[in-house]
Amino acid sequence: MSHTGMSLQRLEQEYALEERGRFFIARETEGDWDEQDHVDHRQLVLSKADALASENRLKEAVDMFSMALRYGPVRPDQLSSLVGCVLRNFKKKAEDSSAKSEPNCNVTQDCVFDCPGCHSFVAEPVTVTCGHTYCRRCLQHSTFSKCKLCSEDIRRRPGEPRLNVILCGLLEKLFPEDVNRNKSLGEAEGLLKSKHYSTAIALTNQLLESGIFPERKNSPRDGSCR
Repeated sequence: MSHTGMSLQRLEQEYALEERGRFFIARETEGDWDEQDHVDHRQLVLSKADALASENRLKEAVDMFSMALRYGPVRPDQLSSLVGCVLRNFKKKAEDSSAKSEPNCNVTQDCVFDCPGCHSFVAEPVTVTCGHTYCRRCLQHSTFSKCKLCSEDIRRRPGEPRLNVILCGLLEKLFPEDVNRNKSLGEAEGLLKSKHYSTAIALTNQLLESGIFPERKNSPRDGSCR
């Protein structure tokens, strides 16, 4: 079988797994791949990601670009279609915000960047054994042992949870304000746990005065999630 044929077959297998849920990172399949296979497959994944972004299918595009990053670095210009897709979704949310006030979350679009465990922004993403992604705080504090999306056992092993550096980098580029807000919350929580109450209160007041916690309705990412 040719390199292209092998790459297409693997891409179809991994994309089928992607459809099982948001932020799904497929496990490695069996078989040895030489360098040319690796390059060809990454190009196919990037082409598929570009096509999905062009069709404004944000959730699938993010999943596919995340898959491409597993096979090697992606140049900034190769992410232009994804950035355009994100901006179009932001614009649509802004236009619809005055006309819509839905209590339920649209999983395919509005909450694509939310943790399935706590439904908060997944600023510190951890991909668990089943392949779905949760926020680290949720995994550290929660008591559930099965994935909320596929019901697979996700009980932690020693040394876990470890951050998904690919998604961390992507989210930091796309949503720096959300990431910074989440980090600030984590710092304040850490101070409270260590009983540094005065420092925690001072930090919280400082964050509130700085405007780092704006009204939820003004966040273009949130849409009607809450």
